[in-house]
Amino acid sequence: MPITRRDLLGALSASTFFLTVSGISAAQTVRLPEGTAALAFPQGVASGDPRPDAVMLWTRAIPSGIAPTAATEQTEKQEPGSITLLLQVSEQEDFSTIAVESLLSTNPASDHTVRVNVAGLQADRHYYYRFLGGAGTASRTGRTRTAPAPDQARDVTLAFASCQSFEQGYYGSWARMIADDAQAAPQDQIHFVLHLGDFIYERNWNKRYDGTGQSRYVPPFPDGVSTDVNRHAVSLADYRHLYH
Repeated sequence: MPITRRDLLGALSASTFFLTVSGISAAQTVRLPEGTAALAFPQGVASGDPRPDAVMLWTRAIPSGIAPTAATEQTEKQEPGSITLLLQVSEQEDFSTIAVESLLSTNPASDHTVRVNVAGLQADRHYYYRFLGGAGTASRTGRTRTAPAPDQARDVTLAFASCQSFEQGYYGSWARMIADDAQAAPQDQIHFVLHLGDFIYERNWNKRYDGTGQSRYVPPFPDGVSTDVNRHAVSLADYRHLYH
């Protein structure tokens, strides 16, 4: 069944924002409201879906003092209201000039996550971005880039990753990718990373492939089934638990 624009907007999280680049003067500087809570960004930042004029930015911002892996229901008990944060996007790593500056909000209903589609950007260009909370708190600075224009002839270097298993995952490969990229000649550096496989598996094995104990552990499923070999998801709540 076709989805209408109304259906799409209704399905999007209240923590999804659509922003357009505009000229910002010093007099227009956006500031966090007085008394804005200090924030933590336990999952860092991410960007994706690059277009010639737009990119999607993401973070998870929680009030300082809440456990990073707390379940949504637990978080809701500790922080019932929405929280405010400030997004800044710049072409300079030191944010000396600002392309986008906007107040955003998030709440426990979206597990304090934020998605921002920033449009009006220049094609094939690096941008830096960060999210700010009260009391001088800030996320790490992310670097993203827009896609080339449709009529722009240029080589594009893609890296790819596939099938990450949380408890088995060899996450050091991401650090190796970054290190190798930093040492590569500018023309050989990575433009985009493509994820080909599963972000999660429905199963959590009790041991590593070599028979040793797990280096990471997924807490018990709300409804999952356990066997001698693994545990696996059987409900929507279980899959949300895995993504969390």
